[in-house]
Amino acid sequence: MLKKKSQIIIVLIFTLLYPINCFCAPWIDINIIYDGKTSRYNAENVYLYVNGKRAENLSMPAIIFNGSTLVPAREVFEPLGANVVWKKETEEVDISYKNTSITIKINSETASVNNNTYTLSMPAKIINNKTMIPVRFIAESLGLAVEWDAKKRIINIREKADNLNNDIIAIDPPVDLPATEEPSTETTTSEETVTERDPVNLDSPKCDDGIFKISADGKLGDFATTDIKNRKISYLLGKATPPDEKEYEFDDSYIKKVTFDETVIKGKKFTKITLDLKTSGSPVSYISKDSKTFIVDFINDKPKFDNLYVTDLDEEPLSSDYDLEEEPDIGNNNTSDTSQILSNDNIFFKDGYLYIKKNSNFNINNITFTDNYQYKEYIINTYCDLSNTLKDGKYLINNELIETVEIKNSNFTEIKIKEKKILAYNIVENTDYICVNPVPPKEKYPKIVVIDAGHGGSDPGAISQKNNIIEKDLTLSIANKVVDLLEKNDRIKVYAVRLDDTFYTRPERAALANEIGDMFISIHANSFSGEKANGTEIWYYPHTNDNTIGLSCEQLAQCLRKNLINNLKSADRGTKSTNYDVLTLTEIPASLCEIGFITNPEEAENLKNDEYKNLAADAIYKAIIESFEKYTPQR
Repeated sequence: MLKKKSQIIIVLIFTLLYPINCFCAPWIDINIIYDGKTSRYNAENVYLYVNGKRAENLSMPAIIFNGSTLVPAREVFEPLGANVVWKKETEEVDISYKNTSITIKINSETASVNNNTYTLSMPAKIINNKTMIPVRFIAESLGLAVEWDAKKRIINIREKADNLNNDIIAIDPPVDLPATEEPSTETTTSEETVTERDPVNLDSPKCDDGIFKISADGKLGDFATTDIKNRKISYLLGKATPPDEKEYEFDDSYIKKVTFDETVIKGKKFTKITLDLKTSGSPVSYISKDSKTFIVDFINDKPKFDNLYVTDLDEEPLSSDYDLEEEPDIGNNNTSDTSQILSNDNIFFKDGYLYIKKNSNFNINNITFTDNYQYKEYIINTYCDLSNTLKDGKYLINNELIETVEIKNSNFTEIKIKEKKILAYNIVENTDYICVNPVPPKEKYPKIVVIDAGHGGSDPGAISQKNNIIEKDLTLSIANKVVDLLEKNDRIKVYAVRLDDTFYTRPERAALANEIGDMFISIHANSFSGEKANGTEIWYYPHTNDNTIGLSCEQLAQCLRKNLINNLKSADRGTKSTNYDVLTLTEIPASLCEIGFITNPEEAENLKNDEYKNLAADAIYKAIIESFEKYTPQR
């Protein structure tokens, strides 16, 4: 939400999955860490072969990064007889094979081949602590042949025929891979021919303490995560007919409800499974070993069977650039694909409005909205078919507010707006167009509070191993409960700095609060070297504008302290002034709540109790309501 993200996907989800043995899935859906940031990679699998032999048990799969295919250096080229050396000090990889020596430096746009310098279309990267290099450039520089089977998405790297006794390298063992389509920009409409699935029927779903399962009467096909929204995750499941009932509710601590729908993508039928969550989470999603059960697991960090590539990574809110379907960089290396960005007079921006052509099917009273502000995207669900006026694809707007508009036509048309900043929207219509007016949130909402769950991602905060508490997890749990309460109050708009396990710097948190908020509350937990320290304390920093904005930071802190002590019955450690960055850098009423001490055994047990966390969230919620009753934001 705050970082400048370089997305190469995806969504794509939340899942961390790469089957390598017992289950050949045509999708990879994992988080990847590179260049100091975390992104989600979701795309069709690329199957890697070396001299016709399947490359098994790779620590990282082959991935397509900005149109180029990257592969793990050592595991791919050493089996061919190359010598691969990693130089940690200079972040360089030396690869020598026969009479050729290559030096390639991480993130460098050039490489040295036998002391000659060449420009790379894609530099080498360290991804998930693995050295990943551009396969085509390295292989061909070493005199190796690179073959691409577009239908089966197979890359075969081999010695050329003049170095071998035979002229043909067969891919062995033969594999029966799922058929895939090459990238296409053709419009998919409701009148298209639909490819029928195999008749595999889904049973009623089950949910047991954060583990969702749904089984079929036969083997399931591929799956992919398609949407990650606030408290909602959707999956597409192939070769499956949904159960008779389309909605199920659960009494579960993680999953509130599941709904089923059928959709058509590129002529193929899929069942869409949407989980409504009670709290944010980062589940592991996978197909069982017998391929008959789809599982979403919020409890365990790895699937419950072997032979899977699974990485436990921090997750970052992402933009929705999910159309990474470029052919791997083993063909024409100089061809750039601009087919995803479309131009159309039916979508344009003028005089503060985004105009989107409609047809007679459109009814403004039926539309719904999803504000995925943490991904800087806003989705309009039209619940009607606009495919005869709006072609599938991305439309470039590229002004100070909006990057692109993406149209997805299936059973109905979805309009996804990719933002350059967090926005609010006013939507009206005229005779021919849907008229979308993007505005800063403060122009639409009279009262806005920003809730900050302290720490996150690579910053765990305080850790109590004895009491089994990590501060970043505790603060996120309480913050999400506060957000849930506020979302039910239509008088106050709430934004969260993070809704999942993501890292943001302190200046980033303060900058977001100043940009979109009227009040900022950061939630933390305390710790000490001994076990005796206990109680609740609230921190603030006096702002120079405290007397002009209607509510001072100290007044907000006092209100939070009163409500927390009343609800929690904890020891009162008072309100205190300090120069924490999130307090000094904010320009709106701001306070930091230390709910309790995770190093105190009794308080730690309370903080692990869900009811106690509910009381803390309720106290913060009451303080926000009370403060806004006395405080009219001065903007």
